[in-house]
Amino acid sequence: MSMRAVVSIAVTLSMLLPALSGCMGTGLSKGDSDEEFYPPLWDRHTLVWDTSGTFSRVLEPGPFHALDVQEAFIEVDTSSVWETGPSTSEVHLSYWLPSNTEDGAKVPVIAVISPYFSYGPQGAESTPTDVVGAGRGEFIFENFIPHGYAFAQVAVFGTEESSGCFDYRGAGEGLGIHSAVEWLGAQEWSNGNVGLYGKSYEGATQWEAAAMGSDYLKTIVPISGTTALHPLLYKNGSAEARSQIMHMNYFS
Repeated sequence: MSMRAVVSIAVTLSMLLPALSGCMGTGLSKGDSDEEFYPPLWDRHTLVWDTSGTFSRVLEPGPFHALDVQEAFIEVDTSSVWETGPSTSEVHLSYWLPSNTEDGAKVPVIAVISPYFSYGPQGAESTPTDVVGAGRGEFIFENFIPHGYAFAQVAVFGTEESSGCFDYRGAGEGLGIHSAVEWLGAQEWSNGNVGLYGKSYEGATQWEAAAMGSDYLKTIVPISGTTALHPLLYKNGSAEARSQIMHMNYFS
């Protein structure tokens, strides 16, 4: 028998055996109902999708709702990170809890850590931490709080209502981020599992948090977030044009 014939038989068997064993069918048992199983992956393109928003939604809404926003100022010892900065600084954050915490449930936390809250010239500011941010903030708020997650928005040092020095990707910024993660993981309503999410600068702050090594930090989801300044600003030993733009935006 030729090698080509052997390969043909093997391919045919690989297609037939799963069908015979039932692996490729829907496999609904007598106890299953239409509400208890999800459409197969290959049929989901036929569903009616909600494309009216600016972010995706989960297939099923959760049973909980968000409680009123709460705020916290976390005091951080910054005496060892800045030569001329304050010895004590505060990180400001706002957070929303799901309604099951009213019954004593302990929940995981998803946080966005950013320099862009209340950012911009007068009359064109972005929203403060106690207003759900457009896009990524709305995505977490609408999808995850109903399923029992807390959501927090954290302002890095020197931005919004956080005090201290704005320390772009520096030791001070990392310490403030770490303090926020530790605080979120240690609250009585928290189950000690903190995840971070965000894009660009909000992705970079996640790498800063990971570098600090909190036991509460269980996962990061950085989207287009740089791991360090050098690979962002320098290529082939020289500064890119973007380095000048970054310096003007963040250090002026």
